[in-house]
Amino acid sequence: MQALANAIGFMAEERKRKRKTYLLDPLVLEKISELARQDGRSENQFVERLLFKTAKDAGLIPDSEELLGETRGGGRS
Repeated sequence: MQALANAIGFMAEERKRKRKTYLLDPLVLEKISELARQDGRSENQFVERLLFKTAKDAGLIPDSEELLGETRGGGRS
């Protein structure tokens, strides 16, 4: 399949997570922690899903795009 993609000049860009630092109000951080716990997710997963959905709802991310899956390797679920 990759050979076919290369043959027609199409190369899908591989998405990888990147680190970014934000300064947030401690109250917001506390509530993110509570909401993530209620949702059964890590704070990072919770924030990523929230921002992804917000950007998708705003039409900034195509409907065909999905969140990145687990990228740490191993048998985590």
